[in-house]
Amino acid sequence: MQGKDMFGRARTGTGKTLAFGIPILDKIIEFNKKHGKGRNPLAMVMAPTRELARQVQKEFHDSAPSLDTICLYGGVPISSQMRELEYGVDVVVGTPGRIIDLMKRGSLNLSEIKHVVLDEADQMLGVGFVDDIETILARLPKNRHSMCFSATMPSWIKQLVRKYLKDPVTIDLVGDSDKKLADGITLYSIASDMYAKASILGPLITEHAKGGKCIVFTETKRDADRLAYAMAKNHKCEALHGDISQSVRERTLSGFREGHFDQVIHYALPRCSETFVHRSGRTGRAGKKGTAILIYTQDDSRQIKLIERDTGCRFSELPKIAVDGASLDMYNDLGRGRSNSSGGFGNRGYGSGQGSRNFGFGRSNGQFSGSSRDGYNRNKPGNFGRSGSFGESGRSDLLSTFGAFGSGRSSGKKNSSFIDPFEDSD
Repeated sequence: MQGKDMFGRARTGTGKTLAFGIPILDKIIEFNKKHGKGRNPLAMVMAPTRELARQVQKEFHDSAPSLDTICLYGGVPISSQMRELEYGVDVVVGTPGRIIDLMKRGSLNLSEIKHVVLDEADQMLGVGFVDDIETILARLPKNRHSMCFSATMPSWIKQLVRKYLKDPVTIDLVGDSDKKLADGITLYSIASDMYAKASILGPLITEHAKGGKCIVFTETKRDADRLAYAMAKNHKCEALHGDISQSVRERTLSGFREGHFDQVIHYALPRCSETFVHRSGRTGRAGKKGTAILIYTQDDSRQIKLIERDTGCRFSELPKIAVDGASLDMYNDLGRGRSNSSGGFGNRGYGSGQGSRNFGFGRSNGQFSGSSRDGYNRNKPGNFGRSGSFGESGRSDLLSTFGAFGSGRSSGKKNSSFIDPFEDSD
């Protein structure tokens, strides 16, 4: 942090946010002492998803409460963000899509930016932010300090570093090791027939999460809604994805921001190895232990080998789980006429009329009546899992088909569940 541009390569969950954040905040504090506080931001951090952006903004605010920080992302009224920018901020954290919108409206002036950070840059490619990022970087002052952090090094990242960073210092915490995941993550794989995949989630969570918090990543919003609906009978769970209103997302995420994820389950094979690395990296963070389980069908066997090759890791195969007929019937019934146009299970009070906007597991069984918020980086009320959360007083988190099962201690339900599709945008 001697003013040189930097590219940092680190495994997900190694605590890099404060590593780059604290020096930037110190420099801004010193600058404000000499020149006074201005209206335009001095630093900007771009993140691929709104949940990650909020996490970074929270860590910045907690580390330097005297500075004005703002988090910019879609899904909330842009007018309130425009008003806050009008008052003046020191640090902007946000997703590229909303940053571009505010730039076009003339509300976000980047002419005084001295520090810019791309966090989890490789994930920007997966959510379609490449053009937005290049547009934003091209509008920044030439004389700035730039940093880019990524767990992997796809070709787009190499091009970005060459084009926008000046003689960057490289800090590589991965090195020549082929292993892309933190040492604390144990990987398991389990074969399943396609029709039985949903039915084995419960046993996997019970056995491996052991009452802790779990995220289940799906590939579609519909799968997230269907699984959350079915799992709610035995686990505290909720779906999280882009079609769910921001207020519900934030309540869902609040419990998950408190504490550690014990388990990640990949309900479907990720589209690429980089996605597998980032999703699995939601557990085993900051030196803690965690497990990641990949459910696959026989047709996916070759892809398992490719993931092992790309990540430098090896899966331990779990024995196949026998599924009884009653469990199969319960999950198979989900596809028969219960969802409305946006997959919200309107006929049973799970989002009637507006589908995902009202999706909340609450009208017919009294769940989710408490006050909690974003599990991945939010306020404290209703800690997910600790007070029987995820229903009674808490909800859950993190980035897209992404379901989590945290420790719920009420209603006799041992685990809590959260399901969300990992396809976030602005």
